[in-house]
Amino acid sequence: MGGLLGAAAALLVYAVVTTDLRTIGAAVRGADPVGRRLWLASGVLTISAQTCLIAASLFIPIAVAVMVTAALPIVVLPGSVLFLRRTEGLGVSACVGALLVLVGVAGLVLG
Repeated sequence: MGGLLGAAAALLVYAVVTTDLRTIGAAVRGADPVGRRLWLASGVLTISAQTCLIAASLFIPIAVAVMVTAALPIVVLPGSVLFLRRTEGLGVSACVGALLVLVGVAGLVLG
């Protein structure tokens, strides 16, 4: 229930902040069908992952669950470069940020 509530709250905040809601429907309808399916799948997977994180906190310490979540940039950055050939946003600051995340995760594990 928490994951769905969080998703609904995020959608509400997006609707409040967006200046022109009428263009959203047209943009979604005009988008590539494969992109729409991937966008929908990523939303479902994100809500599912949030729900699993909430459920995991019943069985493992919160710090471990947060550590796994915080470690995602360490997987996403190399994965996007290696498999998707996406490098436009990968600069020194992104690499330093990933290194800081890695240091933080190591601090949680070792601390």
